[in-house]
Order: sequence, then C-alpha cells, then structure tokens
Amino acid sequence: MYENELYHYGVLGMKWGVRRYQNPDGSLTNSGKKHISKEYKRQSIKTMKSLKKKYNSMYVNSYNKAADYMNSGGIDKFNKAQRKKYGENYSTRDGYTKDYFKNFDNILTKYMNQSLNDFYKNSKSYQKSKALVEKYNMTDWNELAKSNEEKIAELRRTVEKNH
Repeated sequence: MYENELYHYGVLGMKWGVRRYQNPDGSLTNSGKKHISKEYKRQSIKTMKSLKKKYNSMYVNSYNKAADYMNSGGIDKFNKAQRKKYGENYSTRDGYTKDYFKNFDNILTKYMNQSLNDFYKNSKSYQKSKALVEKYNMTDWNELAKSNEEKIAELRRTVEKNH
C-alpha cells in the first residue's frame, strides 16, 4: 500500500461531483425529479413571498384605477345601462346600490388581474420556475407545478376576457 494512492469505487464513467439526474434518453430519474421539484418549490416560494410584499400596493393601485375609471365616465355608462334596463326610476330601486358595487368590483377585479399578470411577466423567480416546468414537462409529474400552471392560465384567460 502506498500512502498517496486514491481508491474510487464509483460507477464506471462517473465524474467526481456529478450526480446522475437524467437517463441516457434525457428523461429524469426519480432523484432527478426530486431535485428539480425542490428547485421548483424554492422558486415558487420566492415568487409567493415577492407577491405578498407587493400585493397591497397592487391592490391600492388597482382600486385607484377602478375609481378613476368610474369617475371619468364609468358611472354615466353604468347609469345609462340601468336606465335602459329599469326605466327612469332606476336609481330609487332596491338593487341599484348592490348592482353599482358589483359593477365596481368587476372593474376592480379586471385591473387587479392585469396587475397580477404584469407581476408574473416581470418576476424573475416566476420565470425560472416557468422555465423548469417547460424544460422538464413538470405538469405531468409534479402536482404543485400542475396546480400553479392551472391557476395562472385561469388568471390569464380572465385578463384576456376582460380586454
């Protein structure tokens, strides 16, 4: 035995410090899926923390935009529709206030969805997690990725519908 000898009992062709997360065909091994899932979860948590920090200001900005819309012709448009539907005494009926607030909430939701959509477009951590989903087709084998993608797709459909 020599003092300076190094013995290695690894896999033939294996490189030091390199883990095998992919099969030769490019598909992920179970440990690869676990590794990618951890990274995806880390990026998702980072995105959610960032969203929580920005949510209140996004809501206030959306509320202000909705109020500006209502003040710059939205109320007149609403009243015109009410007059057409209920006649000249539309403003004295019982459901007028409820309908007004429902209309305002719809407009607020539209602006809030636009803000959320903009957030996702500009979030680096979301872009990283999205890249993982696309590269490894994670929606087929990761429930968190599948759930997140469904929620964001629904948000985008809502935004597109309101445009």
